[in-house]
Amino acid sequence: MSFNALNIDFYLCGGIHSKGYAPGEQTTALLQELTAILDRLKSDDYEPNLHTIWLSAKRPTFRQYYEQYYPETPYDTVDAETEKNARRAYTIAYPCAEVWYQMSTNHFPDENGQEVYILCLNNVKAFGTEKTTDCRCREDTELLRWAMEGARKFVSAVERGTYQKEFLNRIAYPYREGWIKRKELWAVCPELRRRFLAPLTKRDIAKFMKTYNMVGKSAAAPLKNMTARVYYEACAALYEAWGLHGDSPFTDSESEHEHYGENKRTPKERYYAIAGDEDNGLKNVPMDDPEAFREWHRRRGPFFRKGKSSTAYGVVVPNLNGNLTVELIPVTDDDAKSGWRFIVFADFSSYTILAANALCDAGYPIQVGEPEVFFCMLTGDDDVEIVPAWEPASPFSIHLPPGAVGKAVAEKATWKNDCYETKRDTAE
Repeated sequence: MSFNALNIDFYLCGGIHSKGYAPGEQTTALLQELTAILDRLKSDDYEPNLHTIWLSAKRPTFRQYYEQYYPETPYDTVDAETEKNARRAYTIAYPCAEVWYQMSTNHFPDENGQEVYILCLNNVKAFGTEKTTDCRCREDTELLRWAMEGARKFVSAVERGTYQKEFLNRIAYPYREGWIKRKELWAVCPELRRRFLAPLTKRDIAKFMKTYNMVGKSAAAPLKNMTARVYYEACAALYEAWGLHGDSPFTDSESEHEHYGENKRTPKERYYAIAGDEDNGLKNVPMDDPEAFREWHRRRGPFFRKGKSSTAYGVVVPNLNGNLTVELIPVTDDDAKSGWRFIVFADFSSYTILAANALCDAGYPIQVGEPEVFFCMLTGDDDVEIVPAWEPASPFSIHLPPGAVGKAVAEKATWKNDCYETKRDTAE
């Protein structure tokens, strides 16, 4: 099989580096030679030896892809359904005939003064010359020879001033970085708007924007006393708003069941069904003792137990839809008055809005972090970054959609334009 993107993607899975090998002598020499080629380019003052360029390779044929990832069924006898699924996966993995990669080299002295050389593809380390005492060496030169051929052409194009035409203008949109106004993105792709706002209603959005405005605080005054009971009840209000349920590892006392109703889960039971059992001792804090809760929250007192969890800082749902964090913090409105609010640290998702609204409806004083960012997102007035497939998407970034929608987004987007100079250009 000729060297193509399928071979290169082996190194994106770590290559020899992830398998515990260090480059052998020949491989190290080629890595140093490749680094010297890119050292002819001007670099950033903060990373004087770091250089990143664009290189391309042909995508594999469908048969090559199939035989690599579907070895259990021979290609010549594959059934129609398996082939259909494989072709769909192939199109997602390799949407363009020419596959583009960002390749970086860097070198720096280690603690012993020995120069270390690093090669990365799409921010994934493929080769590194640093060695440990038990590290085995291995020669693996195929990728480096491809990289050196491409690097020589790229640097020569920079020296001629033709790199934009010869390289950058050829990079297909799925591999590039850019940005687009969110409202323009929604106009082209309404489905993205629906997914972003789900499961919010127009009432949820209007209530959030009216309640928190640009100040980020609800009108309710801070609570003079916070207890474990109030804390659990507030968490239960959140879980209800989010529709979260689970099997609790904790069974509450008879008196607590009588307090809330015998046929209902208590707020404390609901808390441990979702938040888990790593609670830094919260479970043992007396339900109605504000001073005991305050000491526990300060990570002090007889009930606090240091554990793996960050519950002492108020995490009530671990890793919900990214990292939604709802925290209890003591706040002081002025020198004479102190109390408690729930602060909703924004993960910029619908869950944060539901959390803030639910706590407000239950009468708790709420504060939302960075409300202005939320409002810009909800109205579509912020910029959404478009990132290559190898970078993770977020509430602030997307991967370019496939097909006609992606083409329409690309036409409205502003695309990042890399600039290159050689050190010779700089010296002149």
